[in-house]
Amino acid sequence: MDGKRIQFGHTQGILILVLGFILIAAQALISFHLLPSSIQSPTPEKNVPVVNRVVFFIPGIAGILMTTVGLFFILQDRFRNRSTNPPAKTKSGFPM
Repeated sequence: MDGKRIQFGHTQGILILVLGFILIAAQALISFHLLPSSIQSPTPEKNVPVVNRVVFFIPGIAGILMTTVGLFFILQDRFRNRSTNPPAKTKSGFPM
């Protein structure tokens, strides 16, 4: 797979990067209680199950992963060797 690269790696990288930023922004809004679904309940923090605490951070974790993957695609496309020298061929046309 040395010579193969993603055909639209730069475009896919930008779209995945934007999705990652949207998820990170959603996590920030949830953290600052700016979204209506994250209205604080009158119960104290001690009574909140551990599962709810973990689910609270899923958009942020997914956003960080998506941002990392998007940057990887962009950088992979940018630093990939663009020369496409075909392999040497025999007289019959098959690669050596």
